[in-house]
Amino acid sequence: MDKGIGLASKILIPAVFVMMAIIVIYALKLPGASIGIDALIHPNWNLLSDINLWIVAFSQIIFSLGIGEALALTYTTYLSDNKGLTDNVFFVVLSNSSFEIFTAFGVFSILGYMSATSGTPLVQLVSEGTGLIFVVFPKIFSLMGVIGHILAPLFFLAVLFAGISSAFAFFEPIIGSISSKSNMSRKKLVTILSIIGCLCSLAFTCGISSYLVGIVDGFVNKFGILLLIAIQCVVFGWYYGAEKIIPVLNEKSRIKIGTIWTAIIKYILPIFLIIIWVIGIVELFMNVSQFELMVDIGIIVIVLALSAIFYRMKSKESIV
Repeated sequence: MDKGIGLASKILIPAVFVMMAIIVIYALKLPGASIGIDALIHPNWNLLSDINLWIVAFSQIIFSLGIGEALALTYTTYLSDNKGLTDNVFFVVLSNSSFEIFTAFGVFSILGYMSATSGTPLVQLVSEGTGLIFVVFPKIFSLMGVIGHILAPLFFLAVLFAGISSAFAFFEPIIGSISSKSNMSRKKLVTILSIIGCLCSLAFTCGISSYLVGIVDGFVNKFGILLLIAIQCVVFGWYYGAEKIIPVLNEKSRIKIGTIWTAIIKYILPIFLIIIWVIGIVELFMNVSQFELMVDIGIIVIVLALSAIFYRMKSKESIV
């Protein structure tokens, strides 16, 4: 791992920061960039009353930081014993948010340029996910000439390795959980799960792959994970007791947490998330097409079925 994907990530991920800085600086000089910058720093504050905006915002930060998805648990296992947990969390959140804000100036500058040259209103050009990375960024690379031809493959190679490293982080908790409840070797388990994952991925290579990705990604990130985090807050806040975790988190950390953090975990966050989730899920099922509804219900059935199966599996300790 450290000599393979780990080494590649140490080189390519910092390279993304360098390339993004070049892209942003170049984008800011494009004609019409001020149109995008103005839209970025002068948003429509009235849209804050739109519940869907809050759902999208939560899903973005959840996806970006890997909240509620066991990624933090995986990454934490690689920390040395003398590292402060809350210090690392603060650094990750600060660096992630700073990078996203910095990147936004480049993205909106490109959108401003595209709006000025095509005459299309900027609001119609705003995109996310695959539309953003495979439409907006290739546009700027094409404008950069020879430099863009060099940066483009390096940028997408770095994005590829970022995705692979994130996949490993997602994969590790699943492997650890199942291996602790079965007599299957780690190598065999990884092989089986990789084959299953590959077969499931084939569904996203068909003619409606982009449409299907949008449905699954939207439902999982905007509703599934949102509810999961709310449940996790209740479990860790009330069942296990958030107060019991504070001494562990503060032990070797410079940034301390206390009653405010406990109140957020036990009261504010779960209540807020559940209210948003209920309103959002009602609107979703009232406005989706029959095909989207079938996909969403299928995801729910699969998740519940797998959860029930894994829950009923006895751990090795209980068998002994």
